[in-house]
Amino acid sequence: MISEPGFRGCAFANAAAEYPHHAGVQEAIAYDRTWLPALFSRLLGAPADNDDELVAALVQVYDGANAAAHIDHSKTSARTARNTAELLLAARRPTPNGDRAAADTGH
Repeated sequence: MISEPGFRGCAFANAAAEYPHHAGVQEAIAYDRTWLPALFSRLLGAPADNDDELVAALVQVYDGANAAAHIDHSKTSARTARNTAELLLAARRPTPNGDRAAADTGH
């Protein structure tokens, strides 16, 4: 979708810029900014030591791909984002025994 002609960027980023004081719009944006990292976290499946950092990096890659597609009229931003995400995923460190509780407590 972001590579299609006429793509105008992320609707939530645009709304944030255009309606900075509209409570309803800001609520929708806040929901999206919570939903997206939660989605990435669920997609990762079994827990790993660096999941919080990885999820934050994936959100930034997603945001950057949207911005590049719009601002730079990049036809390759989605492909670049996918390649970057694959590099990030390759650096993921599994938690011993796949135990998220141990990762959360440092044990």
